[in-house]
Amino acid sequence: MTGQLALYNFMGIFISLSMAVAAIFFKNKPINLIALLFFHGVIFFLPSIIFLTGSNFSASINLVHLYGYSSEAVLTGVFFLFLILFMLSKISIQYVIKMRPFDFLILGSISIAAVVSIAGYLVGSKIINRNTLESLIATEAMFYLTAIGYLAILKERIEYRVFRKYLIGFLIVLVSFSLAIELVEIILNKTWASTIQYDGVIVKRASGLLFNPNLMAFFLSLAILYIAYEYQRNKKSYIFITLIVAFSAFYLTGSRSSSYLLFFILLGQFITIRSSSQFTILLLMPFTYLSLWIIGNILSIFDFSFSENIISLGNRLGMGFIYGFLKIYSMIDMNVNQTLMYIPPEISTSVNGRFYGDGKDSGILLLRDDAGYFGLFSVGLYYVLAFYLFIISWIKSRSITLLYAFSALLFCTASNFLMKFQIYPVWIFISVIYIIFLYNCRALFITND
Repeated sequence: MTGQLALYNFMGIFISLSMAVAAIFFKNKPINLIALLFFHGVIFFLPSIIFLTGSNFSASINLVHLYGYSSEAVLTGVFFLFLILFMLSKISIQYVIKMRPFDFLILGSISIAAVVSIAGYLVGSKIINRNTLESLIATEAMFYLTAIGYLAILKERIEYRVFRKYLIGFLIVLVSFSLAIELVEIILNKTWASTIQYDGVIVKRASGLLFNPNLMAFFLSLAILYIAYEYQRNKKSYIFITLIVAFSAFYLTGSRSSSYLLFFILLGQFITIRSSSQFTILLLMPFTYLSLWIIGNILSIFDFSFSENIISLGNRLGMGFIYGFLKIYSMIDMNVNQTLMYIPPEISTSVNGRFYGDGKDSGILLLRDDAGYFGLFSVGLYYVLAFYLFIISWIKSRSITLLYAFSALLFCTASNFLMKFQIYPVWIFISVIYIIFLYNCRALFITND
């Protein structure tokens, strides 16, 4: 175990340092710097897969989840983040003198959100400790990265064809690799996360690239939305196959909340644009889930040990709808305590050791505890600004690109109620999606400045 832990920490350091070298190479290319930041968030926990090769998997993976990387690996990661933020700040300063009224609206709103958030943590925090400080830093970093990242990319003319070509290739590799890792986890019965299902069955959930099934599902949702966008514009068979691969990886995470949320967002997109390709994408998700559930049942006939877990994942995702409605009905009927006793509680554990039980896996609830109503106002302003910009932009444009960018941001917004946005790399993902959304809105606004 000691050797694997040393290799795990070495690989974490190597990832951050190699990314830092790449950042220096791309120091004048803000879109590349932002892409590096996003990529770092995706693969930072990838070294955890080395524990799949060991005989003492459970002890090793639980130890790493409890304590995280070594201090050297963490500091190297922090160095990379500071380097990217410094470079983006340097680039964004060059654009300040060219700011338009729309840019002042963006920066002013985000600055207010950041200041109010700090005030909330100073006034509303009952206990100031390491966890509270980490939450404050993550929240402020999300605001700061959004602001400077947005200003920085205005300096660069983005070659969309080239950018999209590289991005779709990047996502094809990532979702395919993640599915391969998840299959190994399930087949070898080496999963970190497990959940007691409504029928008492223990369901094993794959973590993939991101060390945690909920984080993996979060990333896959964003990846699926972009791949679906590409399929809307270019109905190629390889993009369609990539969607199936991504939905299959999503299935193995067993993430109900993200799964349902993504489905309703895809449904909303179909209602909005009513295209045949969007309808195909909408149906592909339940079709892939059902196909995997049927495959699990077929494999169970031949006594494959992992088949039962594939079936249980399908039962979890399918029956979650029914039990969710039962819970809502029971709460309306004022039988809250009975409802909570009827559905077994699930433990919520974040990466790198932060633990909150009793439903405190929600980033919004955590923000309420840490920063009070000031904190809620700050994040509320951050997202209300996006809703306002989308409505005005959609009235002017009806752009499919804008719709998909907003859909990704809407997924992030709703996910804040379900998981902590204060943990790495969730706040990175949210900031990057917000930057892309703002970039698409700006062209529609500045014509009327």
